[in-house]
Amino acid sequence: MIKIKVGTSDLKGMETRLRKSSSRSTRKSIADAVNSASRKHLNNTVKEIKKNLSKPTSYIKKFVRLGKRANSANMQMDIIVKWAERPELSEFKAQKTGGGISYQINPSDGRKTIKSAFMHKSKVFRRRGSQRLPIVNLKGVSVWGVVVKNDLVKKLEKQGRESLLFELNKKADEIVRRIGRG
Repeated sequence: MIKIKVGTSDLKGMETRLRKSSSRSTRKSIADAVNSASRKHLNNTVKEIKKNLSKPTSYIKKFVRLGKRANSANMQMDIIVKWAERPELSEFKAQKTGGGISYQINPSDGRKTIKSAFMHKSKVFRRRGSQRLPIVNLKGVSVWGVVVKNDLVKKLEKQGRESLLFELNKKADEIVRRIGRG
């Protein structure tokens, strides 16, 4: 699970800019900014995962979602990556070749080949050793596995903080303009 919290250190600059407005409307405006940033950050998270996984965006969105919405009492945004079973290797564009089975998990890398593998009923298997049995069903990588293996958590948290501060500054400018007119 990826969790990004808005601490008081992030909000101190906002308090001075929004001093003239009432505290309730200020907290609600900040919560709106956090929710807006979390929706944008969800899309950025899906894009970052897509760079490392050759699956459609609709597949990735099944496993990545927003946590609880921010409100005046709880000023944090959560993006949750659910754990799931590893999908079959055949779902990663597996093809039978003369030398075994080729597949592609990461779109930026080329295709990889498993020499002693074979396909049967749209599943990929490999023999364990030189004998006929045992055989092992080969699996691909899950969305959760991509996030953990590529250490995307820190990168996504940093991007989330940047988008959050951008949204907070934008909302603060909007409130200051509204106060100046009123």
